[in-house]
Amino acid sequence: MNATIRLYESEPFTFDLEAKLISRTSTGAGEEIILDRTVFFATSGGQPHDTGAIEGSQVVDVRKEGALIVHRLASPLPASVEPGNSVRGRVDAPRRLDYLRQHHGQHLLSSAFAKAGIQTTAVHFGEETSTLDLDRLVSPEKVEKIVELTNQIVLEDREVRVHTVSRDESVKYQLRREPGVEDEMLRLVEVDGFDTTPCSGTHPRRTGQVGPVAAIALEKIRGGTRVVFLCGERALRDANANGSAMRALARDLSVSTTGVGDAILKLKNGEKDLRRRARALAEALAEFRAAALVSASANSEVVASEVAEGGGADEAAMLAAGIVKGGRVAIIGAVADGRAHLVISAPANPRFDCAFALAAALPFIEGKGGGNAVLARGSGVRASGMAAAIRNAASAVIRK
Repeated sequence: MNATIRLYESEPFTFDLEAKLISRTSTGAGEEIILDRTVFFATSGGQPHDTGAIEGSQVVDVRKEGALIVHRLASPLPASVEPGNSVRGRVDAPRRLDYLRQHHGQHLLSSAFAKAGIQTTAVHFGEETSTLDLDRLVSPEKVEKIVELTNQIVLEDREVRVHTVSRDESVKYQLRREPGVEDEMLRLVEVDGFDTTPCSGTHPRRTGQVGPVAAIALEKIRGGTRVVFLCGERALRDANANGSAMRALARDLSVSTTGVGDAILKLKNGEKDLRRRARALAEALAEFRAAALVSASANSEVVASEVAEGGGADEAAMLAAGIVKGGRVAIIGAVADGRAHLVISAPANPRFDCAFALAAALPFIEGKGGGNAVLARGSGVRASGMAAAIRNAASAVIRK
């Protein structure tokens, strides 16, 4: 069987297919067909296969098997279509162009990084974002400069040429990376004056067809850096969404878009100050309440109480600390967000055991927790059992 002619390598902007059916095979995953030629790109080099339709049947997978290209269909071709017959099809053009831009944009990015001595170790092309992994940690400032150079090459609309050469002939080219050891004939993709690398993927005729390139996130990975990037319409959509969000923020903050950063920093600093002041007021209120509870329990070593609903574990802890300062044992309950919280605290005295008291109380609130003789905390899902939990803790906190 002769090799499948891969039209997508020489005609990446051809989307319509007319070809001769060589074979059709029924498999458990669907019908698989081989044609004498194809415009459907087969999964390779991290770039996903094309989709589309052949004789009305959706193409769900395209793969290489040696020199052949196998197309898997969602449903069989009509029974009347036999090997030797002509078939027609069409690639999903928007999807093809999208991945073409992501793929070639990655070439440009990797070449720009390589010129800075930073090598690409892996690439991945996803439906929403793509990534390239670098062999070292790279600062955001450095990545920004690399992306700027990449977009400059796009704007210069440099010619992209494809060469098919023997391995011996390839030594005349300055390749960014070495070809695979099994390749005898090599397909080289050259960007005029910028990059040449072996590749079997789809590429534009000029760099301007890639459109804008944007790095939207950086991640540390195995001692290196993963760059999440977008090209073409993906980058445009992201820029438009970010621009709309920034303008909306600017309107809400009554500043220009360039003043959003300073306005947010001012709000964050103000929030921190308000939190500090709120904490100081809460502590002062807790001390005042603690003093009142201690005064009201003059004849008891144990002060037990619940904070107002919604007060939470932090408020209970502050109140307990104030009571212990007054020389008493504190058993404080709180209910917040449907959960019961219990704080038991005591002055250092061998007669008191807060952990033992907590263990006696937790079954009533169906909770968990722990601690030691002077401080124990727990929480549970049964808020209705709080009163019983406090009573049992009060009975158990003083060693008999």
